[in-house]
Amino acid sequence: LEMFQGLQPEIVVTDINMPEIDGLELSEKILTLKSETKIIILTGHDEFEYAKRACKLGIIDYILKPIEIDELT
Repeated sequence: LEMFQGLQPEIVVTDINMPEIDGLELSEKILTLKSETKIIILTGHDEFEYAKRACKLGIIDYILKPIEIDELT
């Protein structure tokens, strides 16, 4: 979150499981600060509740690992 506040990127790629804060909570905070930021969740979790929450937040994509580079591009 500190890095986001300093850099103000247009696109953020994050995972669900991270130390201190999960990717969905991070996404929510980022979108509160700068709602036009595009966020992509890259995760190994295929649970529907995670995807549903991501959709409600306005995450632009939810990609399951492992992925091919073409899919990320």
